[in-house]
Amino acid sequence: MPYPLNVDGTLIPPVLSPDPDAKKAWVDYYDEIEREMRDGGELHDVRDVASKSADNAARLAALFHIFREGPIGVIGTDDVESATRISAWNLS
Repeated sequence: MPYPLNVDGTLIPPVLSPDPDAKKAWVDYYDEIEREMRDGGELHDVRDVASKSADNAARLAALFHIFREGPIGVIGTDDVESATRISAWNLS
């Protein structure tokens, strides 16, 4: 699929956004990670890694969407849930 270019030849990449349910699933994951990074939380000792987990999950969800649907459309809940499972597993 050719990507659109500006008149100066620079790429105009498509922007992917999550649907509302997918965004809620991602925010829930983010909030859980934040809770576990507090003093006494399970992720307190690995805060430097854990703090990046939700962002990594968002990137994975976008990649899953692109592999399944292509570079257009919205990121679905299945993609976010799969990505957060992988990110959480890596934290454990």
